[in-house]
This record gives sequence, C-alpha cells and structure tokens, in this order.
Amino acid sequence: MSKIILLGMNQEEDTKGIVSQNENCEFIGIEYLRAYAQQKGIEVKVKHPPQDLQKIILGKPEIVGFSVMTSNYEPSRKFSKELKEKNPNTKIIWGGPHSTTCNEEVLKEGSVDYVVLGEGEKTFFELVKRIQNEEDTSNLNGLAFYDGKKIIKNPMPKRLTSEELDSIDPKALHQLEDYSIFFVKQMPHSIPASEMNFAMISGSRGCWNNCSFCSSNSMWGRNIQYRSPKNIVNELEYLVNEKGVNFVFFSDDDFLINGRWAESIAQEVIQRGIDVNLHAMASVRSSSKFNNYDLLKKAGIKELTIGMETTSQKLIDQMGKGYDLNILPSVANEITSHGIHLGLYYMLGYPGQTKKELDTDYEFIKKIPFSRIRAVFATPYPGTALYNKVNNENLWLEGYQDNWSTFTNDRPVIKTPATPEELINARKKVLSLYHSQDYVTRMKKMYQGDAQSKRAFDEFQDFLSGAIK
Repeated sequence: MSKIILLGMNQEEDTKGIVSQNENCEFIGIEYLRAYAQQKGIEVKVKHPPQDLQKIILGKPEIVGFSVMTSNYEPSRKFSKELKEKNPNTKIIWGGPHSTTCNEEVLKEGSVDYVVLGEGEKTFFELVKRIQNEEDTSNLNGLAFYDGKKIIKNPMPKRLTSEELDSIDPKALHQLEDYSIFFVKQMPHSIPASEMNFAMISGSRGCWNNCSFCSSNSMWGRNIQYRSPKNIVNELEYLVNEKGVNFVFFSDDDFLINGRWAESIAQEVIQRGIDVNLHAMASVRSSSKFNNYDLLKKAGIKELTIGMETTSQKLIDQMGKGYDLNILPSVANEITSHGIHLGLYYMLGYPGQTKKELDTDYEFIKKIPFSRIRAVFATPYPGTALYNKVNNENLWLEGYQDNWSTFTNDRPVIKTPATPEELINARKKVLSLYHSQDYVTRMKKMYQGDAQSKRAFDEFQDFLSGAIK
C-alpha cells in the first residue's frame, strides 16, 4: 500500500437521482496533485472511486488527501474520522471547493489535520515534503490548520502560470488502466455509455463569468490560466492511443471564451489525425461570438453545452449570466446547423421563480433544437453569491440548510413561489420532451444512420425511461 494516497469519495445521497446516476467521472484535480508531486520525486497513489476503504486503513498510510465537494462532504468526513481513529499518526489533508470555503467547519471536526486552500499543487507538494522531513508547516501559503488554540488560515498561494501548467507531463495525469469505469449515461449521441471509455481534460483554469450559483471563482478567481494547445493535444493523443479513451470531456468552464485558443486546439487535433468524440461547455455569450463551428466539428466536437439556466430575463440578470435571452435561439440554431449536438443547462428553483415562469421555460425549450438537456435544481453551494442570498433571506426549505449530503442537484432545497412539487413536475415535463416525436425526428436527422449514434440514442432512451419517475 502506498504511503501517500489521494481519494475522491462518491456521494451517498440521491444515488438513484437523474443527475447522480447519470455519470461517474475522474477526479481530475487529484490527478494533477499526484502528477505534480511525482515529477518532483514524491510517489503518490490516486484511488477513485475507492473500492476497499478498509484496505486503506489496514495499510496505515502516512498521508491521505481527500478531494471534497459539497456533495461528497459527508462520506469524506465519515471516512476521515474512521481513518484517524484507527491510525492516529496518519496525516489527513482536505482540498477542493468545499474545503476551501468551509475550512473552519472542516477543521473543527477534529479528524482533518490540514486544509489546502484553492489551487493545490504547490501547497500539497510542499506540505508533504515538510511532513516527511519533520519541518515546520505553519507558514506555508495556501494552508489552513488548527494550532491547538485557534484555526490559522494562511494567505492563498500564487496561481500556477500557463508555463507551469504545461510543465506537468500529460502522461502522468492519467495512470489508470481501465477507463471504462467512467461514463455519462445521459448522452443521447456519439457513443453508448456501455461502450464508453471516458476521460476528462482540463485545458484552462478559471472563468470570466460571474454566475451567482457557481463556486469556480472561490477556487480560481476570474483570472483564466490556459495550457498551450499542443500540450492539451499531447494529453488527448495519449488518452486515445495509449489508454483507449473514446470520449473526452473538456472540463473548462467556458471553452469558447478565447476563440483563437479553441481553434488552435481543433487545428492541432485535425493535423495529428486524432479520432475521438469530444464534448465542451460554453456560455451563451461566448458561443454567440464564435464563428468557426465547422472547424470544431471536423476536430471531433460532438456536443457543445451552453448555460441557458432559465428563460426569465429577470432571473438571468439576477444570476449574473449577463446575456440577452433573445440571442439564444440563433446561437442554438447556429451550433446545430454545423452538425454539432446542442446541450442545454437548465436550472429550476432559483429564488423568486414562479409557476408561470416554469411554464414559459417549457414552451421556450420546446422550440430549441437541443440534443441533451441537463435539468437540475438550483443548489446554493458555499462560497457562492446564491448561498449568501439564501442564508441572508432565510430561503432554505426545511431540513436543507447546510445539510451537505442533500446538495446533489436532484431535489429542490430553496423556497420559491413555485412549490417543490411544482418544481419537480416541471422538470419531469421538460425531460418528457426527450420522448416527443419532434425530438426523435430531430435526433434521427442528426445521426443520419450512424450505427454507433443509433445505439447511443436507444440506450439513452432506456436509461431515461427508468430515471424519470
């Protein structure tokens, strides 16, 4: 058993929810920590998803790090407590968006020795080195800890530069043997989940948008650091040729905000002849300014998912989305006219949302040529403006305030003029559009007899029939 282990725990609640059972993804953040430390001479083992927790305990590791989001806070807390009780000398380190924002709560639990704040590579490496050398850790930037009397929170570390991100060997990021354990079931095109070898690539860090519900800025701020296109495509080529990956998700918050960068990635993929299904996310604003979708299509971009969230201009403005709803139909039609599938992010249950607005959403969405719609309930994650609003205005539905295990996007948690039942029924109604004749006809036209896409569509319809209840 490795003496230094990094874990990404699965969430426990809502395991049968539409969102929760939809996907199983790589914890790319801890892969970066491992790769960075490994290049500097420290051997680290990544386990995700961890199958045998008792084996980890029996191995008496020196250091165990956890990647903690709000939805997996509770299982991470439980296992940290058990690990510490049975191995008091094991140093436990937490990182990730929830740990960064709620570091005091995490440290008060008593099982966590250190919290790494924000971007973790430099801090984690230096912390491990000092622990192993029995050196002082108290002045390390990017670290929070309890000193026996009070919680100390040191200044945030400097962000990695683009050059430093490029210096991390792409081959060191993905050392799993079997990528078929990762999948996205709610993908009605390109490749069935049952045939999917799925990996994630992070080409940039940070987001220019300022959405009230997103915790990206609490980790990165609004300054974006980009990896070079060649470095990114080196990683992509390695995944396809050496790991047998056939579907790659770009986890960048807004892939199209730097249009020339996105084009350079596409050109590099085409030049090297890499054959793989690609998926990226973008904003409505960045999509409206981008004009080279044929290039993306040729490079293998099968879907662009854009953040619609709602069709109420009032709520769009309150969310900080910063786009005019009137441009969305033309953006959607432009993307699909180039043979690229359109994904929509749709959010229900934002403060102030009414039953009438939900009905308007449905009528609007019916007219948008989407292939996939990810319908979630607004969830106020710590560190976001939405969390502050819900706290300050006492908008929690009973039993949900800071009940982290329920923060899975699969249930309403905020008081709105629309009742929880109306919100749940509104989501079911929107998702029922997947079974409409217009949708089925549109999808058949999109995949145009491609056998693999046909299998993906049929498998998706089967999944959906069991997921929507």
